[in-house]
Amino acid sequence: MDLGRKEVTLPEHLIFFLGILPDGKFMKSLYLAPPMEQRYTFSKNERLCLKKRIDSLFSSGRWLRSEHLRLVYLVGDEQLEAPAEIIFSIPKKLHRRAVKRNLLKRRLREAYRLNKPKFYANLGNSSGKLLLGIVYSSAEIADYKTLQTELSFLLIQTNTHLSRQ
Repeated sequence: MDLGRKEVTLPEHLIFFLGILPDGKFMKSLYLAPPMEQRYTFSKNERLCLKKRIDSLFSSGRWLRSEHLRLVYLVGDEQLEAPAEIIFSIPKKLHRRAVKRNLLKRRLREAYRLNKPKFYANLGNSSGKLLLGIVYSSAEIADYKTLQTELSFLLIQTNTHLSRQ
C-alpha cells in the first residue's frame, strides 16, 4: 500500500524535531538553525590575555575615537590563533561600581560578537593578525544600540585604515 510519502533532502540549516505530546501523539516541528559559517561566537582564543601583548598594544597601537568608545589596534605577529584578539576595558575612575562596569563589558562583548563576521570578512584582505583594545571613555552609561553602532563604526574605520597600509 502506497502512502504517498516522498523522500525529501533538506539543506543543512533546516532541522526537524520530533516530540511526543501529552496525549501520546507525535509532533513534528521545523527549526531553522543558522548555517555553520555564520556562528556568532566569542571564544577564549579571541580574547587578549597576555600582559606582553596588552602592553605593546597600548604603547605602540593606533587610536580611533567615537563618542563613548576609544579603539586601539596593532597588527601583531603570526602566533595568534584567531584573526583578531580583543580586550575590553572600562576604567574604574569613570565607573566606580563593578555592576556598571560589568554591564558595559557585557554590552560591548555582545556588540562585538554580532559584528565580528563582517569585520573578519574584511580583515582577511590585510596581512598579519590584529590586536584590538576597546576602552569605554564616557562617564555616562550608553544603551546597547548606541554602543553597537559606535563599535561597528570603529571596526569599519579600522578596516579602512588597515586597507590603506
